[in-house]
Amino acid sequence: MHIGLAIYGTLDLPSGGFLYDRQVVQQLEARGDRVSVVTLPWRAYQRGLLDNWDEALAWRLACGEWEVLVEDELAHPSLFRTNRRVHQLTRRRFPIISLVHLLHTTSQPWPPLQRQVYRLVERAYLRSLDGGIYVSQYTQRQAETLAGRRPPGVVAYPAGDHLAPDISMEAIRNRAQRPGPLEIVFLGSVIRRKAPHTVLQALAELPKIEWRLRVIGSLEQDPVYAGQLQQQIFRLPEPDRVQLSGARSADEVSAALATADVLVLPSTSEGYAIAYLEAMAFGVPVIATSASGAVELVQPGENGFLVAPGDAQAVAGHLRALAQNPRLRVTMSLAARQTYLHHPTWAVTAEHIHNFLTEQIADFHHSRSAFQQYTPDGV
Repeated sequence: MHIGLAIYGTLDLPSGGFLYDRQVVQQLEARGDRVSVVTLPWRAYQRGLLDNWDEALAWRLACGEWEVLVEDELAHPSLFRTNRRVHQLTRRRFPIISLVHLLHTTSQPWPPLQRQVYRLVERAYLRSLDGGIYVSQYTQRQAETLAGRRPPGVVAYPAGDHLAPDISMEAIRNRAQRPGPLEIVFLGSVIRRKAPHTVLQALAELPKIEWRLRVIGSLEQDPVYAGQLQQQIFRLPEPDRVQLSGARSADEVSAALATADVLVLPSTSEGYAIAYLEAMAFGVPVIATSASGAVELVQPGENGFLVAPGDAQAVAGHLRALAQNPRLRVTMSLAARQTYLHHPTWAVTAEHIHNFLTEQIADFHHSRSAFQQYTPDGV
């Protein structure tokens, strides 16, 4: 099967969404599929909207020899009208499927007028599609609600085996029982949506608890916010307990998770957040946001906790419980590892996507043939 994949930027970008795209491409190609990546320039949102009147872009997508065109939903500003033009140019030669990580409309608490504009654009994009690939049921429900329709779709969960975690249950048990400060990891880009400031607010409420926090993730995506976070760290009673590590390699992330007691990522919104599963691969329980697909992964009180966005007191309470109860750390850490072991691998995720795309290509051509048969020219 020949697949076109339209994305903003390049597959080398460091976010979880691009990690997902990279892993899926690698796995699809490993099983014999051909993937042609079509890169679109990443512009400001308003400038991206003008791409919909760029005839060259429409022709570029229409002239590909692929059997199906998959688009990363992140590029929707450039495609909400372009997709209809592509179907006109090709006479609906192939289906257009979106890979949906996180809706822009619901990713942040936008001002009302701005949110309405985003809602109209994203809704138009979702309604231009022939189907969807979703990273969680949570994301699928959000997309279908916004679109007001339920096109064919499949949930293909992210995996965590790209880090190749090599850790035994005995090592996890020993780590959870060791003395010393609670080792906390935040794993994600340092941006407001990921809410590392909520983690710091929670830690400020734990003056009698010994802890250390390592923040791993790019400081470059929102330098203003990163600067504000550094000021917040300086205001802590013991700021040297916090290490801003910046972006790190996969090996360095693995090393940090192998020694961590808990991952805290209380984002305001997430489609799924691969970081949760990456942590569980090393037997690390997570404190995750309830506004995400993590509700399909985290069993509260068993392998982690769910907190509402912005609820620093809830984060503090869970950290206090883990710090004061080694037995709880042991049971939750072992349960987190078991969750990972029973989770789909990237190969399984790619297989689900391959099977879905194969079915959609067949159904699309069947429907197209039936339509042509009953047009006046086909009678």
